[in-house]
Amino acid sequence: DEAELIQSLVKRILTKLKNTPLGVAKYPVGLERRFEELKRIVNVNSKGVLILGFHGMGGIGKTTLAKALYNKLVVHFRRRSFVPKIREASRMEGGLESLQAKLISNLTSSKESGQRIENVGAGIDLIRSLAFEEPVFIVLDDVDDLRQIKALAGSRDWFYEGTRIIVTTRDKEVLPESIVNVFYEVKELTSPEALQLFSFHAFGRDQPNKSLKGAAEEIVALTGGLPLALEVFGSFLYDKRRAEEWRDALQKLRWIRPQSLQDVLMISFNALDDQEKCVFLDIACFFVQMTMTREDAIYILRGCGLNPEITIKVLTAKSLLKIIEDGILWMHDQIRDMGREIVQRENYDHPSMRSRLWDRNEILTVLKNKKSAFAYFIEMCKTCFPWKQDNEEVVTLQTTCFTRMVDLRLLQINHVALDGGFEHIPAELKWLQWKGCPLKTFPFDNCPQDLGVLDLSESKITSMRERRHSKKQVQKEKNPLTRVRFFSCLPSLNSFKKSIKFSRWQKN
Repeated sequence: DEAELIQSLVKRILTKLKNTPLGVAKYPVGLERRFEELKRIVNVNSKGVLILGFHGMGGIGKTTLAKALYNKLVVHFRRRSFVPKIREASRMEGGLESLQAKLISNLTSSKESGQRIENVGAGIDLIRSLAFEEPVFIVLDDVDDLRQIKALAGSRDWFYEGTRIIVTTRDKEVLPESIVNVFYEVKELTSPEALQLFSFHAFGRDQPNKSLKGAAEEIVALTGGLPLALEVFGSFLYDKRRAEEWRDALQKLRWIRPQSLQDVLMISFNALDDQEKCVFLDIACFFVQMTMTREDAIYILRGCGLNPEITIKVLTAKSLLKIIEDGILWMHDQIRDMGREIVQRENYDHPSMRSRLWDRNEILTVLKNKKSAFAYFIEMCKTCFPWKQDNEEVVTLQTTCFTRMVDLRLLQINHVALDGGFEHIPAELKWLQWKGCPLKTFPFDNCPQDLGVLDLSESKITSMRERRHSKKQVQKEKNPLTRVRFFSCLPSLNSFKKSIKFSRWQKN
């Protein structure tokens, strides 16, 4: 039977995808030593439920170690899940429910997969019913609140004998002994390991050049054996071979606070040119949160008059940015937080005076008070969860609040209603994402003159304004962001000469 054959193939493909190893560090220095310690602790052949808490400072390598252990042990479990970025995801509306949905989807391929979670309690019931059937292997990465653990692995008696769960966190205090029964502090690399990791990034081999060995050893001592600091600072020095350059770098390191990771990262940021800093801050404040691809980011940034191909290459070479599976832009949260801190320092007291905004509450306050004359980068943070909450009140903004934002480049206003004339949208706008636009008629007589990308996906638009009477099909434009559905009721948009994206429309 053809249908059964297709279903069988789909199951085999999904199984292979689940068995795909997680990406670990390029140079896995020190992992094997730690794995040998943990193998005895985890002991997959022993009975009982083990919930193991990894704790340690940011940048110490907790996630890398958890991924490496997951890759080693995953073959022993039919049901398993790696849930990343819990701290970040849980801050979104419906965040805990979306995390529960991911865990449930990973643990099963049956009808529960992809099921919507109405509330945290319902999610707990589903997790318990699945996890009590057979042993599971789960990693909960970057937890910072007890409520997250209670929603995903709230008690050892939820789970079948032989289950293994790893929880990573910076704060040991969020790991209650009533749930977590073994604790493991992830410590700094040993001096030889730290020198080896630094050398890989600074010299491309496992030992430093003889002429620079003394400087390399002092740098390793000053960075405190933190893998992220060693990677970023080593990458910063990779193209520097003159002794004077290394002496200068050492002098900067000597002035920072002991084991201050942010200060080490700032040395690398300060060495960027103005365009590289601009792109870095755009990515840190905006694109990484959207899980944007390199291709899409390049198209958007090019529309802003930047040279993103070369700049992104520079940022990746300096280990400030990584391109992961499917071309997604990724930053370590410590690097991302450094970028956001740089923007917040522009004006701590008045967000409207900053160059970029990403916190939803700050954005709504600024827009409703019409204070953002100087802000040019606004994000409505509502794209990181898979559905709109049923009881969520739709936010309505006056279009006049954008009038004074003469330098506004990029605007994301997903699932927001706008009231007023669209002539108030700044002419300098380069990118507009308005997913879930509630209007049924295309809102613009003329798009802002410099608009390069218009994303109205998941919207209800079915027609143009009455003055536009052409009944031609929407034509696809050839550029990376265009994904146009064909609707005979929607006239041609060729006159806009822009990238217009209407994927996943709700057709009424």
